[in-house]
Amino acid sequence: MDDFISYLQVRLKRALPGFSEQLKMAPEHRHQHIEIPTGVRHNGVLILLHSDPIYPQVVFTLRSTNLNDHSGQFCYPGGSVEPHETLEEAAIRELHEEIGVALPTDSMIGKLTPLYVPPSHNMIHPFLAYYRDLPELKLQPEEVSEVLQVPLDDLINPENVVVENWNYKGQNIDVPYWSLHRVPLWGATAMITSELAALYREFNGK
Repeated sequence: MDDFISYLQVRLKRALPGFSEQLKMAPEHRHQHIEIPTGVRHNGVLILLHSDPIYPQVVFTLRSTNLNDHSGQFCYPGGSVEPHETLEEAAIRELHEEIGVALPTDSMIGKLTPLYVPPSHNMIHPFLAYYRDLPELKLQPEEVSEVLQVPLDDLINPENVVVENWNYKGQNIDVPYWSLHRVPLWGATAMITSELAALYREFNGK
């Protein structure tokens, strides 16, 4: 895991795979460049990597079904910026509020490509952090119903990717997702994760 983190610290300073990689896990109606309008909301999310005894893993949260937006879906801890707060600070704060992890000051690695999500009119800014030995998690039940820790190797295994035709808001569309749980990992979270998976494939020479 340390080798991958060192790789990321250097790699994230260069041009990233970007939107073309995100599109590989996009629902069919997102297979196009989308013009970003003015006045979008900006959210910071935290992609937390940690060392498992065998496999490096990434942490996802399953949103509570009581929430109005994206309820019952996988996401990364995060949210909107409070006054006098940066996007990175918002992501770090939300991580602590949602699953009880207070990041050490040297945990941040860098940032992936932002993603605009038209249905919510949000620009998501994904930040990467590494916590070697993850502490006991303390979930905020109003927002988080479960935490899923996924080995990075599972993200680059093509057998874990499924494409199904869904009826979504009255349209039949092809939706790619990772089948790693009873709940599919799809949508904006999958698109962001696709870029992380691409970097992990690069690191492994695949």
